[in-house]
Amino acid sequence: DDPTYPGGWVEIGPDGEPIEDSEPHDTHYHGTHVGGTVGAAAPADDDTPAYGVAPNVDLQHGLVLPDGSGA
Repeated sequence: DDPTYPGGWVEIGPDGEPIEDSEPHDTHYHGTHVGGTVGAAAPADDDTPAYGVAPNVDLQHGLVLPDGSGA
């Protein structure tokens, strides 16, 4: 029931310290888009092909470009 623990979530602030009570999020939606492209789940209907590059894969995400920019 702890939203900060799916896979061991932690968000690190600009000072290098963990941000308390942070919940998993995507600041610019790029990671969500790429995750969907990679791991699109196979549909329940066996006659329909899966479209993801690696269907049914387990993904671990990391926020490395906050707000979509590395600058």
